Amino acid sequence: MRELDFDAALERIRGLVWRTPLIPVSAPNADRVGHSVPAARQSDAWLKLESLQRTGSFKIRGAANRLLGLTPAERARGVVAVSSGNHGRAVAEVARILGIRATICVPDWADPSKLRSIRAAGARLIRAGPSYDEADERAAGLAVAEGLTRVHPFDDADVIEGQGTVGLELAEQLPGLGEVIVPLSG
Repeated sequence: MRELDFDAALERIRGLVWRTPLIPVSAPNADRVGHSVPAARQSDAWLKLESLQRTGSFKIRGAANRLLGLTPAERARGVVAVSSGNHGRAVAEVARILGIRATICVPDWADPSKLRSIRAAGARLIRAGPSYDEADERAAGLAVAEGLTRVHPFDDADVIEGQGTVGLELAEQLPGLGEVIVPLSG
């Protein structure tokens, strides 16, 4: 894998993703959302509210970085992704904004509200069977058969770079940041 450049990724995606707020764990949440954090460092623990991101998760960061890096020819052919929800929502939304045709392959058990979001963004949605592996195989097959660019949910340097920009944002918002605990998925 190539060397990752999180600073370049943050600059690239700035117009497509939102800078999400930090809130102290010990304070009521409602009056803290959107306020500047460095002036109020009374808490030892903070939450970075990526749930307030454009598609409800950090996944849009990776999708934006990947799609913004496509060549004109790749954009013209379209993209395909496999997802059980949030990655698909993110790819579909970024593709809509950039005018790129998107296909999202999902397992049959994917959350209906996430499927509605994928469809609402204008993506072609394919229910590919009872397992995630079947959806992944279908996406891989479509990439070859239709010449689509694959947007892998985690095994892609551009996606990793984009998703990693949350760390740079954290450091900007909370200088002197110590330990960071993050949930991990796809």
